[in-house]
Amino acid sequence: MTFASPLADSSQDPTLTDLERCLLRLGRVQVDADVASHGREVLLSLADRGLMAALHDPDAATMTGEITLAGRCALAWAEERGTARVS
Repeated sequence: MTFASPLADSSQDPTLTDLERCLLRLGRVQVDADVASHGREVLLSLADRGLMAALHDPDAATMTGEITLAGRCALAWAEERGTARVS
């Protein structure tokens, strides 16, 4: 039986870059919310794809990203680990 990548139905590229994998492995990250940066753009891209939840307090200078279940599955898939025990 063959399973499709959790990102297969995404309209965006179904592969994960090295930076995306690193952010997902961390599980929770903070980036500067007021400055356009590569890290911020990657976090927003992961959030758009449902792999991280991006939380931003308007009064805070940082944005927090937290991995979602879909993100855990995508990371396991990208690292060729089974997704059966992902929680």
